[in-house]
Amino acid sequence: MGDRCIIRAGTSEKMRRSAGFLAQSLYREPITITLIGELGVGKTTFAQGFAAGLGQKERVVSPSFALEQQYGKRLVHIDLYRLKETQTRDMLHHSEDFRGIRLIEWANRAKGADLHEDIRITISELPEERNTRLIAIEFLDIALPSLKEIQAWRREVSLPEHIVRHNDVVAEVCEKLTDNLWKCGVVVRRNALIAAARTHDLLRFVDFRTQDLDATREQNALWEDLRKHYSKDHEGAACQFLSERGYPEIGEIVRTHRGHSEDETRQPKTIEQLVLSYADKRVLLDKIVTQSERFEYFAQRYAGGKTTPFAKAWYAKVQATEKTLFPDGPPTL
Repeated sequence: MGDRCIIRAGTSEKMRRSAGFLAQSLYREPITITLIGELGVGKTTFAQGFAAGLGQKERVVSPSFALEQQYGKRLVHIDLYRLKETQTRDMLHHSEDFRGIRLIEWANRAKGADLHEDIRITISELPEERNTRLIAIEFLDIALPSLKEIQAWRREVSLPEHIVRHNDVVAEVCEKLTDNLWKCGVVVRRNALIAAARTHDLLRFVDFRTQDLDATREQNALWEDLRKHYSKDHEGAACQFLSERGYPEIGEIVRTHRGHSEDETRQPKTIEQLVLSYADKRVLLDKIVTQSERFEYFAQRYAGGKTTPFAKAWYAKVQATEKTLFPDGPPTL
């Protein structure tokens, strides 16, 4: 199971904006991103938006004549348009050891060369809609667990049914949010996000400091053993669990889903992390609610109905995330 995202861009500015969001959906480096499309379709425009999303201040220009342009230590922009087959192989071999992001235009001219591509972007014109571009993004860089695997993990850790339902409703919310975000030109890895939603509370019980009175003796014994092995908070525990099973990037999406932390490394930054964190705060048990309803529940359950300074900062963080993702207001769920 892979991940694919399709965006429609009616203007150059929208194309740059979508490319900027792609820059917020990277989980490892070095990485190779290929750009394919006919002459004048907007590949360099996309590259400019991508570089800006990385925080690159210098304007990206077409490297057609220089063939290769490096921007800082993180981005190299390569154009294969004017190269012959042997020159293409030499150029790609020369840049293989670059430790940042290789962005390759006219990758379809590589002809047999192994690009080691991690993300493939194809830009095309829509003939029925003048000046509208279709941006198809294929993510080949991370492994995704199947639903069958996730269900097996739930059985393995004896996850309580009410937490299973919560995870699945959060996944449904993530799917709805993704549909809305795609329409707005926001690049989101749908399948990665849904997999993270289905596993974000996979080890929720590690936060229980005493035996769960509703659990069986066998469940409590199993959870006690798991607590000894995994992180002391359920976000870190789920991240560790997923990493051990070959899905570290899904673990990274899960790791920040609380949405607010005094630890900068635990705050959501990628698009998928932001969406999961927000979706989780729109689900109370297995019901879709407003942010305020979810935080009122937190106050009642954990602080005797009072709003603590941490809770205020947390709520403000989630509100800011909502405004970032949905500047025109949140979609109806």
